[in-house]
Amino acid sequence: MISLFGIIVSGLSLLYLVVDLAQAFLFSHNVVSGWPTVISFIILLGGVQLVSLGIIGEYVGRSYIEGKKRPLYIVEEKIGEFHALLVVFWPMVDLLMAP
Repeated sequence: MISLFGIIVSGLSLLYLVVDLAQAFLFSHNVVSGWPTVISFIILLGGVQLVSLGIIGEYVGRSYIEGKKRPLYIVEEKIGEFHALLVVFWPMVDLLMAP
């Protein structure tokens, strides 16, 4: 989620850069020298940092979940070996028993 936010911030900063550069060329008497470029690049770098933070967060989160070593499923009750095989191969049993 933070990566998506970073991509949005980066895109908006690039849009802001284009608008400010257009204003600088069209209305040069109202623009402080260097202001639009500096602000645009600061916002762009903030967006890049958010994207990087999101990628690192995804990696750490997936490593944490994998590191817990929890089972994929929990068997509530075991009623013989055939029942356990039915639970594992249930889609195949449906195909075999279909008329």
